[in-house]
Amino acid sequence: MRLDIFSEMQHPKEHWTQPDHEHRLIRETLEQARLADEMGYGVWWQVEHHTAVEFSYSSAPEVMLTAIAMGTKNIHVGHSAALAPARFNHPIRIAERSAFIDHLSGGRFQLGMARSTIPEWRVFNIDADATRSQMQQAFEMVPNQRHPQALPQAAPSPVAGVLQPRVLRAGGTQRRGRARRDAVGVSGAGGRDDSPLPRGAEDAL
Repeated sequence: MRLDIFSEMQHPKEHWTQPDHEHRLIRETLEQARLADEMGYGVWWQVEHHTAVEFSYSSAPEVMLTAIAMGTKNIHVGHSAALAPARFNHPIRIAERSAFIDHLSGGRFQLGMARSTIPEWRVFNIDADATRSQMQQAFEMVPNQRHPQALPQAAPSPVAGVLQPRVLRAGGTQRRGRARRDAVGVSGAGGRDDSPLPRGAEDAL
């Protein structure tokens, strides 16, 4: 059995009493990830939420995962999940950031994608009816980021090109071969296709 950790960075308002409470939360999360690495956990999964107040402070998971990767040795770092509608994260940027984190982590990065929910769609002025098709575009594009391709319809105009950098390992990013209606998984460069997405990534997003 392998255990992973799923981090929301929840921060109840009763802890907001000191001016440095947000800084403490970030530092404590980094310390928890280092401890998880020492204890042999498999993957540190970081969510993506915006304007979620005390429910989740994890609004910049790519930054947090990079910091965790640079301070750990063995634990994989997972984005669970990148919000795939283009107003959140254009699929080109998802692919580019994922490849960079994969290099910085030494091939330990794993990626999931999801649609999010109505409150966050409203914040980013996203048409709910377009979210499924945009997530599908991202799911088809990101694993193929090593090859020349036309950019998805969300791009301002069709442009062909190869995204840089590539993921670290020669195998490239691979699909898990399993998807749900609202969330999909894309394994990291390490090819750990046996590792399921956390329940929160599949069912809650």
